[in-house]
Amino acid sequence: MQLLYRILADVVVVAHFAYVLFVMLGLLAILAGRLLHWEWTRGIRFRILHGAAILIVVAEAWCGITCPLTTWENALRRLGGQSTYEGDFIAEFA
Repeated sequence: MQLLYRILADVVVVAHFAYVLFVMLGLLAILAGRLLHWEWTRGIRFRILHGAAILIVVAEAWCGITCPLTTWENALRRLGGQSTYEGDFIAEFA
């Protein structure tokens, strides 16, 4: 059972990393899209998703809340018998 928890914790890390990449690369895509005339970067769905992702990160920072994905990963690591980390995902893996 511990192996399952370790695998799930790794899946959460991959999802968390993908979220961070979406926030960071999304802005670069918007800027590049303006120069290269990419229509998809002007789409309302993309803009709403990207804006919401940024707002979630900002709200967590302003409120001093640890990201739920970090909390979830640490809980799974504890259940899997692995060590956890304190602080932020970016601070740990950067």
